[in-house]
Amino acid sequence: MKVFFWDYINNFFYKKTVVKKALPFGFLFLLLSFIALEGYTFIIVRYTTENLYLPPTLFLIAGIGVATMGGLLAIRPIDWSVLRQYRLPDWARHLLLWLPFLILSVQLFSQLQDFFQEYPITPDIVPALQYYVQRLLAGETVYAPMPFESWTVIPNYLPLMWMPYIVPELLQIDYRYFPFFLFLCSLAAWAYYLLPRRLPLALILLTVLAPYYILFLLIELTPNDLAHNVEFTPVAFYLFLALAIWRKSTAGMVLTLLLCLLSRIALSFWLPLFLVILWMEKGFAYPFRMGLWLLAGIFFFYVLPFVIPNPDSFLDGAAYYSKVASDIWTQPWHARDGIPIVLQEGTSFALYFFERDPTAPLEGLAVAKKVHFWGSLVTALVLFGGYLLLRKRLDYAHYALIALKIYLLVFYLLMHTPFAYLFFLIIFFSFPILWASIDKKTKKL
Repeated sequence: MKVFFWDYINNFFYKKTVVKKALPFGFLFLLLSFIALEGYTFIIVRYTTENLYLPPTLFLIAGIGVATMGGLLAIRPIDWSVLRQYRLPDWARHLLLWLPFLILSVQLFSQLQDFFQEYPITPDIVPALQYYVQRLLAGETVYAPMPFESWTVIPNYLPLMWMPYIVPELLQIDYRYFPFFLFLCSLAAWAYYLLPRRLPLALILLTVLAPYYILFLLIELTPNDLAHNVEFTPVAFYLFLALAIWRKSTAGMVLTLLLCLLSRIALSFWLPLFLVILWMEKGFAYPFRMGLWLLAGIFFFYVLPFVIPNPDSFLDGAAYYSKVASDIWTQPWHARDGIPIVLQEGTSFALYFFERDPTAPLEGLAVAKKVHFWGSLVTALVLFGGYLLLRKRLDYAHYALIALKIYLLVFYLLMHTPFAYLFFLIIFFSFPILWASIDKKTKKL
């Protein structure tokens, strides 16, 4: 009787459909919870804890949680087909999504107008962008030293980090509006893709509009992290990249990979991993052609117009970046209570290498750089091993997004100059993982 009883319980919970259908909803709940933890850590925990290792630890837990739950949802997807009998007409779905999207967008830019008046442009990122753009439009040498009032900046931005700002320069508006416009365009692109899918409208509304809530909290609670940078430009590029990968659009992947490569170099070791995955999935010719297109794009957008006329510009920019990192780790005006302010942002484990011997910061910086390099490389290799183990259970596009999330997480958690605004990408790249996971095995209505 006892054996029969436990066999029955096991059969009911693990072989019947009750738990099988409920389990994916548990994964979805945990995925949403981990995304919330990322936002909560950035907005609240970093400012309330005295333990500077707690925020990056929570970022690591939440990021791995997002990737894991996304993978589990891909393996055990939610069957949304049961809801097809409750679907709204197409016009109603469009109205109920795009109306609040438009209202929140107007409200966001209205708040940004007041916000930017309260926090005017400081002589750092935005003035440097103005140098790049105005020099290009004037036909001057772009990658030449940029004199400021008390220091000189050696240009080190890649071209697609500043070229988009030709638009606000021609329109004569504050450059800082444009990254949010690009970001909302990337949200709209994902919403446009998801809306015809066989997904509950309430879920699309929740997940597509949730980033607005985070933005409003950032404006209210962490204004200094938001006011003086343009980081939502690369964030938008990465969201476009995620959509192109998910849709398996060759042209889209080439274009968005170029946008990401020529704005920030965070892709570094993930890109070879992605090309190897494409090789194993589609044969050698496919990634080879894609690689040629990427090289051609880099040549025509960067090497030909900027490097060939000024061959030392790239190395000079890299040397300047290295000097800035050294100053951040050594100069007293970059420190608070004897610790570099940037290492107190709560976004990196690089603080450990400073605290090992505060009297020799340059030695700690050298070790942090090596750990950053090797940590990123090993992460890419481990992710390739994960692909080999899971390739028969996970679609390669889904795995590529999860791998990129994990890689970016490690890349920034080990960064030796971990400016807080760089973590906007970590937080908002969780949404493509979520959207891909809920879209698994759905069709158009």
